[in-house]
Amino acid sequence: MYVHSSNDTIMATRVGKDGKRYPAARGTAKSKAPEPQPAAAGKHSERQNSVAGPDYYAIFGEFIHSFSTVENCIHELFRHYLGTTDDVARCIDGDMRLSNLIDVTKRIIAIRAERHEIEEIESIFSHLNHIIKLRNMLIHRGGVNIQSEVLITNLHIARSKAQFESLVLHLDDIKAATRDCSIIYMKIRRLLKPNDPALREPGLKEWLDVPWRYKPRQPERPNQPPRTTARSQKRRPRSSQE
Repeated sequence: MYVHSSNDTIMATRVGKDGKRYPAARGTAKSKAPEPQPAAAGKHSERQNSVAGPDYYAIFGEFIHSFSTVENCIHELFRHYLGTTDDVARCIDGDMRLSNLIDVTKRIIAIRAERHEIEEIESIFSHLNHIIKLRNMLIHRGGVNIQSEVLITNLHIARSKAQFESLVLHLDDIKAATRDCSIIYMKIRRLLKPNDPALREPGLKEWLDVPWRYKPRQPERPNQPPRTTARSQKRRPRSSQE
């Protein structure tokens, strides 16, 4: 059904099977007045659309891309030290969660890797665990971007008010984690292919040996009661019957 308006005349028409338009009925069709919208609805919608800026999406996307590259590289690391055929290795680590894959790889390298390789990989995994936590919070809890800060909470998934957590990050924190993912990737490539000509580029060794840039932040738990320690607890006075 179509409604056509010409000045004050409103005419309803219909489309026939032949594709032509015919008058639906004589008379005047009443136009439906628009439904009233809450005054705050427009402002709220506009605020939601303007909360996250393009920098946030670009930085977030680059971080996820770098993280997935590292995750794939961990599979290569595991298969390299496992020392079996690719088909056998895939039967073991296929669809394996990254945290489980890291644990299994640690056990493998403890048996088959050289001492300096073990130290390198343990350093990588130790820092990667911090980045994994950041990735999980951003993916599963989401972030609200306001200017250069990102607010992450577990408001919708916390089992109780006491378990509520909030964490305020800076966009530079995510950039730092992305940069560290690039270094982790190159360090693993160095372990897998130490004679790769690309690793002999000027300045690469110095770039790989700089300290980690991402510094993990601890979430705040404002509703959690303070912990009591043995020292803070007062000794009960002994009763006369003891």
